[in-house]
Amino acid sequence: YEKAIAKDHWKAMHNLARLYRTGWPGRPGVEKNTQKMLDLYERMVELKVPLGYYNWAVAAERGKGMLRDDRMASSYMFQAAQLGSPQAQVALGNYFAFSLPREKQDDLMAEQYFQCAGAQDVSEAIIEAAQFYEIRKHNQPRALFYYQRAASLGSTAGFMELYAVFSPESGPAFT
Repeated sequence: YEKAIAKDHWKAMHNLARLYRTGWPGRPGVEKNTQKMLDLYERMVELKVPLGYYNWAVAAERGKGMLRDDRMASSYMFQAAQLGSPQAQVALGNYFAFSLPREKQDDLMAEQYFQCAGAQDVSEAIIEAAQFYEIRKHNQPRALFYYQRAASLGSTAGFMELYAVFSPESGPAFT
C-alpha cells in the first residue's frame, strides 16, 4: 500500500486507512492508529478524491480521532456528494427522505441524490436507490429497474428481489 500511496493512489490510501481504523494484528500486521487514518483521509481530500471527503465526514460525525463536529461532517458530506461519491449521495438521500422530522422531509431532494447514486456502477448504492423507490415513493417499476441494474452488476440483493418478483411460488412481491 505504501508504494502505491507514494504515487497518490487513492484506493490504496483508503484501504490502508481502513486497516489503521480497525487494526489488523499479526504478520505483517497493521496496528490501529487513528492519526495515521486521518492523515490518509486528509491526503485524499487534498487530492479531491470524493471518497476522502466522505471518509472525513464520517470521522467528524462519529468523533473518530477528532472532536465530534456535525457541521464539519455535513460540509464534507455535501462536498463528497457533489464530487460524485455514491456513498455520500445515498447518505444524503436517506437523510432527506427518512432522517428529518416528517414535516421537513424533502422527497424531491432525496430523489435527486438517489438518482445520482443509482446512475453509478456501485451495486450497494443502486440497491439503496431501489429501496427508496419501493419504500418511499411506492414506485415499483422504478424500483424494479434499479434492482435489475444491481443484479446485472452481480448484486445478490438485486437477484433476490428479482427472484421474489418473478418466482411463481412466492406470489406478487410488489403490491
